[in-house]
Amino acid sequence: MKVAIIVAAGSGKRFGGQLPKQFLILNNQPVLAHSIEVFKESGAHVIVVLSPDMVEYWKELCQQYGMPEHEIVLGGNERYHSVKNAIAAIPDACALVAIHDAARPAIDVAFVHRMWEAAERNGSAIPYWPIADSLRMEQDGQWKIIDRNLVRSIQTPQCFRWEWIRNAYAGQFENTFTDDASVVERMKDVHLHFELGMAENIKITQSQDLEIMKSILENRNNKSEA
Repeated sequence: MKVAIIVAAGSGKRFGGQLPKQFLILNNQPVLAHSIEVFKESGAHVIVVLSPDMVEYWKELCQQYGMPEHEIVLGGNERYHSVKNAIAAIPDACALVAIHDAARPAIDVAFVHRMWEAAERNGSAIPYWPIADSLRMEQDGQWKIIDRNLVRSIQTPQCFRWEWIRNAYAGQFENTFTDDASVVERMKDVHLHFELGMAENIKITQSQDLEIMKSILENRNNKSEA
């Protein structure tokens, strides 16, 4: 069995006093719903991690928009604890686990299948994308050039063998964790596999990102209908 954990816990970034971004309506359904549909189509059991104060509102949205069936787990204080709560709900019969940020709704089934397959071969699949911008690092009042050819942007879903992610999250929280890969990476004798991601797999962080995402999804729909 494959399990997809979609992390939508926490208050999330709010644009102009609106709802957290993962619950805003994007192309006629909530942002979070786009990822649920893709993972369900990929054949995964879906667990959505929600802040306790958003559960009832989410259930109302599910009825309103006819969401695919999924399991709900309550989140914790940090993203680490939210993922740990979801992992505790996964049966031991699981084979692979994908952990995905709800604010990245532009994934597609072909991409998710590619991540599943890479994780089956290598034990993990961490999607990345090259950096296009020029980069500098501020240090002691100096702005130093960073070679962008040595830097990659890390995306989700990050996929792992079940025993890897289960054992990794059995440990204690550390402030140095930036994503699930960094949690798994602390284990000895585990080597992460990095796989090319998707250019469209951006994370909604600013209000203008919603318009960009709307255009991406509309273009995709137009191509599929052509």
